[in-house]
Order: sequence, then C-alpha cells, then structure tokens
Amino acid sequence: MGQSGIESYLEHEEQAEIQQLLFLINEGALISVTDGDCLHMWTLRQKVPTVVQTLRFTREKVTCCCLPLQSQWLYVGTDSGNVRFVSTHLFSLSNYGVHWNQAISVQQRAKPGAVVVLSEQPTDTNK
Repeated sequence: MGQSGIESYLEHEEQAEIQQLLFLINEGALISVTDGDCLHMWTLRQKVPTVVQTLRFTREKVTCCCLPLQSQWLYVGTDSGNVRFVSTHLFSLSNYGVHWNQAISVQQRAKPGAVVVLSEQPTDTNK
C-alpha cells in the first residue's frame, strides 16, 4: 500500500454493499461503511489487510460519514437526522452528538429527514 503498482483485495465476512471508504491518513488504516449499518476498521499494516474492529448501529441507519483531515473523530450521519461521533483511536461511539431537535427551530416538531452529506468547510477547517 502507498506505492504505485500495489494492489490489495479486501473482503467482508458478511455479504454487504460498501457505502463508503475512508482512509485514515498516515495511520495505516481504512474504515468501510456498509449498508448493514456497520463500520469496519481495517489495518493495512499487515501483508493481508484484516478487520480489527467493527461498530454496528442498531437504533439508526447510517446514511453518510465524514472524516476530517487529521481528526480523531469520524462524523456519522443517520436516517433520523442525527450526527454521531466515533473515536477513530478507540473505535467507539461518543456520548456526544448533534440531535435533530437541537439543530432546528423550536417551532418545527417533525423530523427533518436523513442526513444526506457531511463535509468540511474547505476555507475554514474549524467548520
């Protein structure tokens, strides 16, 4: 990995469609997001890449993810409009999150829908 002409084949144990792949830059790791609402942490430091940890979402469906550059937090958008935070170091779900009812107007009572995309603000890395 990391050089031209290097190929690798990764396969999940369960038959699941890959929704998104996120590389942890300079960490030798990869996170795969599947349609089964699972996040898998792969190590690429071995000759044969393997899954080292899996995190399954049971109450919400994962719709999108964002891994800001040089951040230890993976942002996970859900079908209920919430954003969850996953530590890339521990690969565990944080108690903190952005809940849909805290991010919208007080007058709106209905859920706004799924989070469609999460991304960094390219001109301001603090946003």
